[in-house]
Amino acid sequence: QEAHCKMSFTVATAFCLILNQLSLYHTDALSATVASVNGGYGTIVSPTFSEEGNHFCLGRVHVQPLLTPDEVAKCHELAQEYARDTKCWEGGKMDGTQHSNYNTVDFPLIAEFYEEEEYEEYDDDDGDDIDSSVAEDSIHDFMDSIDGQPIQAKDFAADNPLALYLQEIKFNDRIYRKLEDAFGVPADVLEYEDLFCVQYIAKEDDTSGMGMDSLDMHRDGTLFSFTVLLSDPDSFDGGGTVFDCMRGMDVRAEDKFLMKDGAVTPLHAGDCVLHSGKMLHGGQTVTKGSRVIVVGFVIVPEWCYRPGVLTEACKAWGRVDVADKMAKRHTMKSKGGDGYMLHNKRWLSGSSAAYNGYLPTNPSVFARADAEVQRLARLRAEANLLRDILLPEDERDPTSIFGGEITLIEP
Repeated sequence: QEAHCKMSFTVATAFCLILNQLSLYHTDALSATVASVNGGYGTIVSPTFSEEGNHFCLGRVHVQPLLTPDEVAKCHELAQEYARDTKCWEGGKMDGTQHSNYNTVDFPLIAEFYEEEEYEEYDDDDGDDIDSSVAEDSIHDFMDSIDGQPIQAKDFAADNPLALYLQEIKFNDRIYRKLEDAFGVPADVLEYEDLFCVQYIAKEDDTSGMGMDSLDMHRDGTLFSFTVLLSDPDSFDGGGTVFDCMRGMDVRAEDKFLMKDGAVTPLHAGDCVLHSGKMLHGGQTVTKGSRVIVVGFVIVPEWCYRPGVLTEACKAWGRVDVADKMAKRHTMKSKGGDGYMLHNKRWLSGSSAAYNGYLPTNPSVFARADAEVQRLARLRAEANLLRDILLPEDERDPTSIFGGEITLIEP
């Protein structure tokens, strides 16, 4: 009985400590959001979940003009024609290799290509001197690439009229410059991981039954992401990119909602939404009509990252997932989650941790698995990542990817 009382006291004390810690997440930070919007354009700042309370560079969503009315009308027309000819919006994905975790009804706008350079083989086993020109040229090529001549690993799809038109209007240069202005990473070091055109269509308008009207919350594989609206905003209801950290937020501009309950909906066709792909986001449900957008995932070079920041965020998100799985396991093993029989003497013979009997569930197991607690814990880790991951400009060293000193051989 005395041992049981001690256990109850320990459980109650631990539960209080956890609730005190979780109360740090339930602050008024949600209402401390700054929005700077003029004419439907500007910056929406995420609520701050980090301890320092500062507004961090990547915790901002930018809405900017990108395409002219004539350009966006042409893009929308080409997208519709290509989708109709290929039936890619009627039969789901054209191929199942992209976006496997969060599959979208889209068609790709870029194609991978690799320039293979053949080098003369050499053998230094006989002790002959090795010509260093290959290594020298490689380093000089690399330094040139970070000096304003980026080596692109992917290019526009040659068989897609929309892709070719985007190339014609210098879409790459324009969107990269927008990202540079928004987040401070030079345009000439940015590169696509993916670029594709998506249609969201309301269920009542989806005659094929193969379309999609929304997309679950997720994080992208790249640090930067963007969307460009091709549809007339008056041609559909609902939709927009919804950000979990901005749930409950409304931002009005021109007597319309630029953001409604955390979903950013540009007011003009041709507008772009720029954000970090590491912000938890999704596609808000389209309830009428169809919403066509161009989506881009943009790679930021590793030498712009502060080491270990992404790893720490992933660990924090992993701990949240483990807490959820633990609560489900306790519920599965016991009746109502109150506790279960534990017999571990067989494996812990002679240990003070050995136990044989009924073990009540620690309330903290379910406190940590509470949906809102888990949401805020994820957002706190997200905020820390967004605040810390980019190195200041004066600390970025392109040569750091070599893992040590390098020597440039002058000709």
